[in-house]
Amino acid sequence: MSGAPDSGRVTVKQSPGRSISLCIGMRFATRQDESLHIKDFALVQGKQALLNLKPTRGTANVYVCSSKTKCSFKVRVLGSKSTLASDCFVSSFGAEHNGCSGFAKATAVQIASMSNIKLKARVLAAACYLNMLAQNKLNPFFAELISPMLLLLILTCFAISHVCLIEVVKL
Repeated sequence: MSGAPDSGRVTVKQSPGRSISLCIGMRFATRQDESLHIKDFALVQGKQALLNLKPTRGTANVYVCSSKTKCSFKVRVLGSKSTLASDCFVSSFGAEHNGCSGFAKATAVQIASMSNIKLKARVLAAACYLNMLAQNKLNPFFAELISPMLLLLILTCFAISHVCLIEVVKL
């Protein structure tokens, strides 16, 4: 992650040659665009951002990390006050995940928007593995016998078959 929150822009590398940024004043045409961008930003960080459903004053949306522990990640987005404009913009944010125990969990929309089947499978496998670890669903006996890399390979094979099935159903 580069840039400092006080500079107004934070950029996270997705892959070589690709990055995603978040900055104060960043505008979005719709609330759906806003939601997808912020959730993608968090996913690249290996986390999940959720819309905080606690009531806020005015037209603000606040996104927080899905971490069970207190996490400092927070993005506040305000709607335009103009009756002619329907856009919204980032008014403040904290991109760091200090004290975070959250993990990546891609939404169905995020997975569907990924063009590469291998990338979809990798995201699904990583999310399954981290979700199982976070919820203590890995049997301790099983976890001692199998390496995390082998388990990730098994989950990747499962995810590839799942993604291929999704692609076939779409056709």
